[in-house]
Amino acid sequence: MFGVIIPVYNCERSIRQVLDSVKRQTRFDLVEEIIVLNDGSTDRIFFSRYAALQSD
Repeated sequence: MFGVIIPVYNCERSIRQVLDSVKRQTRFDLVEEIIVLNDGSTDRIFFSRYAALQSD
């Protein structure tokens, strides 16, 4: 098992594509956690909605 850390800054338009790409990886079954590290973005990036949409 391993975790993925994704540093972000003003990526509201592309974060969904990034997270979907991580989920499509061949060994996604080994990913225990995904940490999205927001470095003071000034856009409206908001992850809880994405997480709610992706829950199984």
